[in-house]
This record gives sequence, structure tokens and C-alpha cells, in this order.
Amino acid sequence: MTRKVLCALAVLFFSTALVQANVPPSSYVVKQFAKHNQNFKTLSLRLVVSKVVAGSPTAVHFRENLLLDRNSGVLQSRAFDDENSELFARSRNLKSDDALRVSPLMALLFSDNEEHLFYHLGQQLIPLKSELDLTKLKTEAERREAEKHFVKRWQNRVVWGLGGDSKTETAPQIWFEKETFLPVRWVFPDSARLPSEVQFGPFKYETGYPFPSETRFFKSGEEKIFVTIEKMATNSKLAGFPAPLTDGFTEKGTALSGDLKELIETYYFYGR
Repeated sequence: MTRKVLCALAVLFFSTALVQANVPPSSYVVKQFAKHNQNFKTLSLRLVVSKVVAGSPTAVHFRENLLLDRNSGVLQSRAFDDENSELFARSRNLKSDDALRVSPLMALLFSDNEEHLFYHLGQQLIPLKSELDLTKLKTEAERREAEKHFVKRWQNRVVWGLGGDSKTETAPQIWFEKETFLPVRWVFPDSARLPSEVQFGPFKYETGYPFPSETRFFKSGEEKIFVTIEKMATNSKLAGFPAPLTDGFTEKGTALSGDLKELIETYYFYGR
């Protein structure tokens, strides 16, 4: 038997094994991911947010400074230009009713409440079943049938897919890496309020908390926004936090026009 034939058989065997593999219940996957977001008391992030044209980041960009206190649930985000002038600000509380009104992406990356994560995923038409829902079904076959999930290879890794199926990649669904339970891809329902797709990773860890070192926003199949980490710290003292903040554009931000202002508006509309 030739080497090529052996390789082909190995690929076929592995692919079959993936199809037959048991995907854990969606509630378990979400619960395992939510545990990652419990690994800090305070979070400080500085991100660079860039406009993308023809697949490449452009010179149009701003820096986001984000602070989050886990005990109070208060999250404050501010956008700055290269001269360190504040252009935009937004405040959220992840422990109040505000937590159900925040961007689903914000909930995914920062919330440690699995019920909130379930809510936001369900709002994006991903059919999830709680443990209680599944216990009401009589057989294992009924429980498997009740959930839409799959396992597949993507970018040299194995992922759990919740919602949709392995062939219809444009249906609303979210993918988690099998080994880490970290999100790698989220496909949204068609909506002017949301990107069509967001891709995450690789992830950077700080005291056990993972945050994507790169995040890519797509609309209608084209990458529009690219986000990278410039600085990340957890469990440091947030002096004077929360500081007084007025949501929206500052005076200098209001005076902006063109691509930068549109980038800030789109990013905060999608992600914060």
C-alpha cells in the first residue's frame, strides 16, 4: 500500500471520528467558558482598533482603554487618538439589568454569569438547552436531537460548534476550541446592529484569564475591523475607579469626520 493511500485512509478515519464524536451539551460548553471569566478581580486593557480595507489594517485607528471591576460589575471604556486626546467614552454595569442590554460580544468576553451568556447566545438565534431542559427529555437520543451542535476541524484545531451545522457556516452559530473551551468564531444572524461574523484568537493569558490577542470583525464576508492587545493587566488596583464619565463623543470626538469617527461608532455599536 502506497504512502499516499495510507495518508488518505488516515484523513478519512480522522474525519469519520470527528463526525461520530460526542459533542458535550451546550450548557456544559458555556459553563466551562464562563469559568475563564471568573479568574480576575480587576481588568485593565489597552487595545488598538484599526479599520480594515482589502484584508489589511489601515492607518485609521484609535486606542481603547478599558477598565473593569468584577465586584461592582462596572466597566468603563474610553477611546483615544495618538495624541492621547479622549474621543469617546462608554460605561456599562455587568451586574445590573444593564448586563442584558450590553453588546453580546461584551457579554461573551467579560461576563462571568453563565445565565447572561445563555441569554445573549439565545438572542442571536443559537438554540441552547439548559441542563433542566435536557433532563425533561426521556432518552439520550432525544437529548442529542434537541440540540444543534457539531464537531469539526478549523484552522488546524478541533472545535465544538453550537447552532447551525458543520456544512452551513453562515447560519447563526458559535465555535469553541475543543481543548480550551475558548471561542474562536461567532456567526450572527443578519442584522444591521451586528457584524456578520467575529473571529477570536490566539488568546493571551493573564493570571488565568484569557483574552483574544486579535479580534476580527466581518460584515458581508469582508473584514472591517481588526483589534489587537497593546497592554493587559489583571488584579491591579484601579485608582479613582470608577471615574466620572459621560457616555458618547467628547467635544474633540464630535468634531471628527470621516473614517475615524465612523470606525469609533461602528466598533462601540458592535462591541461595547
